[in-house]
Amino acid sequence: MPNSSNLPDAGSKQPQLQKTFRDQLPPLLLLTSIFFVNFLARIVLAPLMPAVESDLGLGHAEAGSLFLLVSLGYFTTLLASGFITCRLTHKQTIISSNIALGFALLFTSFSTGLWGMRLGLILVGWRQGIPWKRP
Repeated sequence: MPNSSNLPDAGSKQPQLQKTFRDQLPPLLLLTSIFFVNFLARIVLAPLMPAVESDLGLGHAEAGSLFLLVSLGYFTTLLASGFITCRLTHKQTIISSNIALGFALLFTSFSTGLWGMRLGLILVGWRQGIPWKRP
């Protein structure tokens, strides 16, 4: 027979520990939309590549190097991600990485030449390498 002293009293007001799906929907939608913007920043260049090539007068190899630069930034930040996330909380990591993405995308969109775009894409890659969870 279970010990009745461990069971909550029927008349006591215990805080509700279970949250409904409706309560969890706003944070879930926020994190899903952040992931979507993060993923979109990596793949948006591919369908725009013919226009980027013609506007900047690039060849296929130079245009392909833009993808390499995003991957290079992503790779270098992944190497340092453990050092970054052990010093920031989960919330600080999400906020700082998304603010950094906003600035990197603004910098890239306002660049007028190839070198500005290259630097902006490295910054986008750096931002995407920061994980959202602690190791």
